[in-house]
Amino acid sequence: MIKIEIFEAAMCCATGVCGPSVNKKLIQTTAIQRHVNADSKNRITRKNLAQSPDAFVHSQQVHDLLEKYGVAILPITMVNGKIVKQKDYPTFQEFSDYRQQDLSRARVH
Repeated sequence: MIKIEIFEAAMCCATGVCGPSVNKKLIQTTAIQRHVNADSKNRITRKNLAQSPDAFVHSQQVHDLLEKYGVAILPITMVNGKIVKQKDYPTFQEFSDYRQQDLSRARVH
């Protein structure tokens, strides 16, 4: 089982895919999350600082990074409890590598 968790900066909604200026990385991340979560028991979960602050407190690794670097360190990606990326969202290829799965059906063009 592969568990991917993304700890994100505060956003206005759970996906962050709203507002007048949409971040393409968030669109791709949301598409991959929905694809993976619909097709398997393995989950990609996203924790938004504004909507799930307790998750940031309960993860000691994330808490320690926030204490040291502040919110500039976000987003933080963890795979099976290990931090694998900071300060940016995983690329499409990184998600595929983390999952050891072809995610081409989830690619947004």
